[in-house]
Amino acid sequence: MDFTITLTKKLAQRIIQTPIGTLFGTIHGNEAIAHINGAKTNRDGAPAHLSLGKCSENLRTPLKENQILLNVRGEKMAAFIKEKGRLEQAKIRLISREQLFKRNRGLNVSFLRGKRVAVVGLGVGGRIAKLLVQAGVEIIILIDPDRVEPFLNQDLPIQDTGRFKTKAYTDQIKGKNPWVSVKTCEEDITKLSEAELKQIFQGVDLLIGATDSIKAQFKLNEIGLSLGIKTLFIGYYPGAWGGEVVWVMPGQTACYNCIFESRLKNPDTPLHASALGSDIELMASYAAPYALALLGDPNRQNLLKPDKNAIFFSLGCAPRWIFKEAFEKVEARTERGCELCSRLSMNDKIKKVEKK
Repeated sequence: MDFTITLTKKLAQRIIQTPIGTLFGTIHGNEAIAHINGAKTNRDGAPAHLSLGKCSENLRTPLKENQILLNVRGEKMAAFIKEKGRLEQAKIRLISREQLFKRNRGLNVSFLRGKRVAVVGLGVGGRIAKLLVQAGVEIIILIDPDRVEPFLNQDLPIQDTGRFKTKAYTDQIKGKNPWVSVKTCEEDITKLSEAELKQIFQGVDLLIGATDSIKAQFKLNEIGLSLGIKTLFIGYYPGAWGGEVVWVMPGQTACYNCIFESRLKNPDTPLHASALGSDIELMASYAAPYALALLGDPNRQNLLKPDKNAIFFSLGCAPRWIFKEAFEKVEARTERGCELCSRLSMNDKIKKVEKK
């Protein structure tokens, strides 16, 4: 069986430009396949346990058994693997950005080009971030102060335990699309100043609030209103028997405060509780189409009804509360008019007068 080595065209170009260094990635010897995730120059000092092999201009570069050599000569590159003490030539498969979207052909996702999305809270938010990247979002900001715990309902591997969620999800997103721009922030947004928040969120096209903190969700509502950013709020209820999606267009719809002002009476009550991974996945799948609609998807604008921007979902458990059936969707009629919205309206009027 011929051994095949895969890597992106982007990484191959980098290796050709700087051909001396260490490769790292994943090798599946019994399947005769390896994927190179990255390369570090000798000065960077790649950790030994990540070493998959080397890139070099010299075919006599020393290798250990089953290590890979990418031999660079000018603009050309050849691959070899050391097996039973000998260098055996391997095939190279280069992955292009265009190939990633091959199964998206016929779907109009051009509206996502250049769009910036900020996701705060990487439980259900981490799953939505991945879904949006798979759809074609190119720039994403991940915000969460927490580290990964070895919980089964998370979609992060146990090897990521102890890492910041932002960094672990960055690896997953880059694993899906290495061309995506990912920025991370490991701060608690409720403890940041207005200037710091503005610096993080200025220029964002969509803000997603998926935290389990009432204080954080209300803070994100204020940020979205003050900066004029479309905002999507996601939450699920204890035991995941139901969940909610609220989308806000500043100046056009009721805001999060209009709808859930009563929650401020108990601001320390967590919004989320225990849930199965399948329930969290379902919640993310319910929310993602609304995110796409807010980003301008022409085929999903029917989801955006300004007077019904609070949507509640039954997640398949025995019906309760307002639900009569499993997997039921209820669109609640909403009304704009809280103090925050009124303040926004007044600011809009002042800006219009100033322009005149």
